[in-house]
Amino acid sequence: MKRFWRNIESFIKGFSSGFQEQYNDAIILVSQLVIQWIFLTITFTYLIVLKLLNIYSIWLYFPVATIWLSLPIFFFFTPIENKLLKLTAPFVIKIVFNIGKNGDVISKKDWRKIKRNDPRLYQDMWKSKKYFGHCYYFSRRIAMHIENSEIMYLAIWEGEMYISHAVVVKNNCVFDTNARIHFNLQEYITLNQAKVYKTFTRNEFEKDDFFSDIRQGLVQYCADHNIYCDPE
Repeated sequence: MKRFWRNIESFIKGFSSGFQEQYNDAIILVSQLVIQWIFLTITFTYLIVLKLLNIYSIWLYFPVATIWLSLPIFFFFTPIENKLLKLTAPFVIKIVFNIGKNGDVISKKDWRKIKRNDPRLYQDMWKSKKYFGHCYYFSRRIAMHIENSEIMYLAIWEGEMYISHAVVVKNNCVFDTNARIHFNLQEYITLNQAKVYKTFTRNEFEKDDFFSDIRQGLVQYCADHNIYCDPE
């Protein structure tokens, strides 16, 4: 089962490439597959019970046929699909996050330390969706808790243009605070057609005026390479 969800995580990585809009689409798609799997499981369980009890009444099989013939109508012409997705998506997200959040950048032990020492950060990362996109802020806050970590500033391709981005790097791996999943560094660069600006060590990013020091250089790099940058 864990291997199955690992495969789901890999699918979402390839589908989303770290971007929130595509990431949400991937979660919805996987949620739809989970819903279908649930209906199939219920149906086959019901049919197996009838078989074991040697019950062959057509009236007991009729509900199954009715439900499956009615599903397209329910899914495409009623709000029931949205309601089912709202119930299923958190389950999918929780499993994918719980698998993807532990890796070579941030271990399970690291997350426990963050939860203990900086509960607000942990809460914002795993209990809220509104902070997606605040990559400069969250990458630095997380990196402050991780030994030997670095922050990489780069540009990633988002459909129509390059946008500036920041990720936490360690052991040749990346933790993306938008997707909240670990990636192999080279895999991440390939998926996102990334252009790397600079990587900063702990001695550099732990300074209080770190971003003020690098802001001008980052903005100039983005301007020179036609990259959208929101330096605030």
